[in-house]
Amino acid sequence: MPPSLYLNRPSKAPKRPLAFNEIMEINTNRLAAFGPHVHHILLQNRTSEEIRRVLDYCPNVQSLSLWIIHGQCQETLLPALEDFARRRVLKLLSFDPSQFFQMFDDVVPIPFAQLAFSGLTHLEIINATSSWVKWAQIADMPHLTHLAMSAWRNRTEFILMVLKECKFLQLIILFETDGFGNDTTTHDVAAAGLESWREDQRVVVLPPVMDHLDDWEIGARGGWDFWAAAERAKKDRL
Repeated sequence: MPPSLYLNRPSKAPKRPLAFNEIMEINTNRLAAFGPHVHHILLQNRTSEEIRRVLDYCPNVQSLSLWIIHGQCQETLLPALEDFARRRVLKLLSFDPSQFFQMFDDVVPIPFAQLAFSGLTHLEIINATSSWVKWAQIADMPHLTHLAMSAWRNRTEFILMVLKECKFLQLIILFETDGFGNDTTTHDVAAAGLESWREDQRVVVLPPVMDHLDDWEIGARGGWDFWAAAERAKKDRL
């Protein structure tokens, strides 16, 4: 997969998000011109240094997706996330925390209880595991109301503990991204021993999201992405 950078501007922007494919160098002149107006960013298959350069030019980003990051993230990217938190700008983050922190052991907690994540209301975890020990600090995120997770099978402990410990959680969204599991609301939930989910209005199991990148672009343009679909599904059940 070639390095990719996707940036989305608000309503006065072109119809499609600005996209740079197979470009090794980031055009800082263009970023300096439109960066302050950018609200939605997806950075994929980039180094942490490149990501930091982009974020430095985009101080008002509200939704940030970091997919497949290369390099040291804590020293490079945490200061940018902390700045967003101080200014109460960033609300949605989609990333792989294990890769971000280089913490792949299920007995080592991911450090969510820190300034960088304190302002988030929406979190999408990529490559979650079942161990609650690893993810327990999610419960310490003071403003988290929406949690999304793909590939949710065999994550029973994690999901049940989220429902128990995350006091302010309004919605947990579960879906697949590989086309597997179209009957997730029936057979798979029962097979996992999680029939109690049917009684919890916070849980929404969506059909597979076949193209995660396309879904992100739809949402960045104000369209019907999986976040919006989950909100509607919850309302329809009430």
